[in-house]
Amino acid sequence: MVVQSRSQAVKCINFFNGLTDSELAQVGDICEEHSLNAGELCQVEGQSTNKINFIIKGRVGAVRTTTNLKYCNNEIVLDLLHDGDVFGWSTLIKGTPWSTLRVLDATEVLTADAGKLLNLCETNNHIGYTLMKNLSALIASRLRQNRISILNAIVGMRGEW
Repeated sequence: MVVQSRSQAVKCINFFNGLTDSELAQVGDICEEHSLNAGELCQVEGQSTNKINFIIKGRVGAVRTTTNLKYCNNEIVLDLLHDGDVFGWSTLIKGTPWSTLRVLDATEVLTADAGKLLNLCETNNHIGYTLMKNLSALIASRLRQNRISILNAIVGMRGEW
């Protein structure tokens, strides 16, 4: 991965909006760089993890396998994540991943240990408040997206609205 500095890469992640340069550097210090290959699963629903991932460059799809689709691929992409997005965030609320994610294009991520990130939130109240506020907005956004996806699926099955 070619990144000038982790703190510069962290600036491009929506999840960190509102942090100062000094705070971004602290977050960057606990992150590691990783490359993901197209086609690989990078998160499995219900499989415990302690990592949160931030997409620097690339695309990841939230996928669902269904057995009742005939004459086509039985894996459907429900949502797309790309540059600036985050996945694995449920580990910050002591949860297991709620979706399975497949890498759609070669993807570069920064990965942080959830325990270290939570510790940083506890030791720096501004970081903690900002990240939890951003996490709340992220969850609300994903709930809205899921609602729209469900409505689109219903329309697709029924052919009308």
